[in-house]
Amino acid sequence: MPAVAYTSAAAALMLRAARLSRASPTQPEVAVLAAAALLALIDFGPTAAKQLKSATMAIQAAKTRGAAGAAPRERAWLWAIGIKMTGQLAGLAWMAGARGGRGILKGGALMMAGNLCFWIAGAGAARHSEIGEHAPVPPKLVRVIFAADAALFITLLVGAVGDPGSLARIISSAAFAIGAMAGVLENIPKFVKGLPGTLIGISAPTPSASAGDAAASPQAPVEEDKVAE
Repeated sequence: MPAVAYTSAAAALMLRAARLSRASPTQPEVAVLAAAALLALIDFGPTAAKQLKSATMAIQAAKTRGAAGAAPRERAWLWAIGIKMTGQLAGLAWMAGARGGRGILKGGALMMAGNLCFWIAGAGAARHSEIGEHAPVPPKLVRVIFAADAALFITLLVGAVGDPGSLARIISSAAFAIGAMAGVLENIPKFVKGLPGTLIGISAPTPSASAGDAAASPQAPVEEDKVAE
């Protein structure tokens, strides 16, 4: 379950940040750990759960239509989600277990690489809505999101190359924290809204994609999946 994996990762990063701040309160990597923890908890986890559900519904719908062997778009969506989650969770684990600041920043870069690979794998064209309907992201929006993710990826790599305490390390850490928090703040309302269902282990009922629904809404609106996607 994505919620468990991402929540556990967030807790591990927060614990690591607390320990690091006690040892060296001004160490810039503390901000990176805290920002990544909030991303995992408020953005990455809920988004992964929602996207996995949409991919499962899309594949089931294709099977119902008798197109199990001819559903490359639905499977491409699931594949892209899997790539992204693998990169994100591997990066978060690296950050939590890294011995030094350079490892923390490299782990963060791997986390952002998962986001980049998500779009490179064709997630924009393959995207499906929460009810399993094909709802591609406009190419222009894909380029904007990719550029934002790439900027954070490069920022973390630059910080990892810099020496501990160097200006490059400090600026890179601060830039990542600010960029990450933009994604966190944007997703707080959705996170709070879905929190009760997450805590009691249930989710809101998903509307069925009936013929009437299709007539009323032929294609779900595309949400602007920002940096954390």
